[in-house]
Amino acid sequence: MIYISKRLYSFLLFSAILPLFFTCGNNPTDDKDSPKWEALGYGDRIASRLVMADPYLYVCGAIDGLWRKNVRQEDADWEYLGLADTSGLQVTWRGVHNLVVYYDNPDWLMVAYSDGISYKVFRSLDGGQSWARADSGVSSPGNIQLFLQYPDRVLGAGLLIYSTQDFGNHWEIVANGRQQVNIFANHPIAKHICWMGGSTAFMEGFLLNSADSGRTWKKIDLQQVNPGGGIHSIAFNAADPDIVYLGTGLVLKSTDGGQSWIRMPINNMVYDVGALVTDPRNTQHLWAGSFLQGKAFWETWDAGHSWQLVVVPGADSLVVYDMVWDEVEEALYVATPNDIFQFTPE
Repeated sequence: MIYISKRLYSFLLFSAILPLFFTCGNNPTDDKDSPKWEALGYGDRIASRLVMADPYLYVCGAIDGLWRKNVRQEDADWEYLGLADTSGLQVTWRGVHNLVVYYDNPDWLMVAYSDGISYKVFRSLDGGQSWARADSGVSSPGNIQLFLQYPDRVLGAGLLIYSTQDFGNHWEIVANGRQQVNIFANHPIAKHICWMGGSTAFMEGFLLNSADSGRTWKKIDLQQVNPGGGIHSIAFNAADPDIVYLGTGLVLKSTDGGQSWIRMPINNMVYDVGALVTDPRNTQHLWAGSFLQGKAFWETWDAGHSWQLVVVPGADSLVVYDMVWDEVEEALYVATPNDIFQFTPE
């Protein structure tokens, strides 16, 4: 029998725990097989929406304006591109809320900007050095809130749905829209299939679906599974366009293109979902970002049937505003009130 003194036992126990203490904080672990969190230095500025346009990660910062960071360049600083709100009103519904970067020219940028009453469209043709209005043809008050880009045109969603074939020189109406649009996205492979969702004036959720690249739309009935609350996010199964996930007060899933929906999981442990992302390497693996403090970041490995809480640095007070996947780094960018983090999954 080997005898170990209490002092030696305490030292060995402390030596075993000490590495865990450091790797559970804000610093990323060196273990290649473990998830890693890295703060990108954006700070506590508002980050209402993230847009990935290689090599830049763009941040629509509401009243804090538009920002970007070259995530391919080591130690790159955040670059301010203007459009901060100068009214002095500290309200998140003002300012920059969405961005589209032109396919053929990364210096062409277009944003949806709210003055607190209506939305306006601004465009830059020099990488954000200067901006000009770009909402000719949009009815007054202009209400393009989100963009969806195709090779031959850009769609703008709001009270009406608009299309522009010259990157904002002129817009024309293509369909009716809805009150407050929170999501506007198409399937990553079957791009002619697109979805739009948000909230009505009565704070009820709405969802629309198009099978012809946004030219015509049909209403999807969610009342039986989502009697109240807005639709905040959407995620797709890249291998099967009929499998769709919605982030609402809960996570909803359809396996038949929106004809029927179920709540995932059945015990409803994931609440107030504002962001959903499917892992493109594994369609059974998804992440959910929540507005619920302390329970902000979840993942599932079985297509939504069960979820596990993932610890985020500073998780006791954090919520998740938005998330976007980086195909090159195979990492997820996660926007929180404290910072924007790069999460490299295992």
